[in-house]
Amino acid sequence: MRTPWILAIDLGTGGLKAGAVSLKGELLAHATTPISTRYLPEGGAVQDPAEWWTSIVDGVRSVVGSGAVQPGDLIGVGLTGQWGSTVPVDAGGDAAGPCLLWSDTRGGRFSAKAMGGPLSLFGYSPGNMVRWIQLTGGAPSPNGADPLGHELYLRNCEPEVYAKTRFLLEPIDYLGLRFTGRVAATPASMILSWLTDNRPGAKPSYVPELVRRSGRDRDRLPELVATGSVLGINVSMPVA
Repeated sequence: MRTPWILAIDLGTGGLKAGAVSLKGELLAHATTPISTRYLPEGGAVQDPAEWWTSIVDGVRSVVGSGAVQPGDLIGVGLTGQWGSTVPVDAGGDAAGPCLLWSDTRGGRFSAKAMGGPLSLFGYSPGNMVRWIQLTGGAPSPNGADPLGHELYLRNCEPEVYAKTRFLLEPIDYLGLRFTGRVAATPASMILSWLTDNRPGAKPSYVPELVRRSGRDRDRLPELVATGSVLGINVSMPVA
């Protein structure tokens, strides 16, 4: 009997996990591939998005090669992974540079200026602290280790990469783009940007005031869809 299955992808900082999961939640086959991180001076930590995709291809080949599932029975793909990292993506959907990891602090001096002020508490001006907590339940880090610090670093220190960048995406949203061709994010995947209204009942949307306060470029933010949305259909499995 044929068994429908879902391809589960988990992009961790240290490795990528690919699994075949039945509709009953049974793990039918799985594979793990290590991911390398390159550490740079002044707090840099980057990964190569092309290596992620190669790891997905290798993982899917391993899962299918196990004989536990058949490619024609694949009915969907689920994505999860590291958050708070940033992939610069050009207008053609390709990575314009390496992914800046959640641990990359090179933009700290720019984040500190954006979030602080003449009077600061724990690195935040009172106005910033109040508005962010009211609307999101959190706030960007003044230390630079998040998407705010990443964008400000690229804008100020790698202008060539920033000029080529059409969108700044979280890793799972970049993988969603690779699978479907659609650029989109959810309030869940964007949580560490702290730019969405996270109060109960709020519709998925960026808060213009927070975008302005942070100094983020609204035009480089991806479309927002509801958490749990189906991003695309007719997915082709990457086995070739």
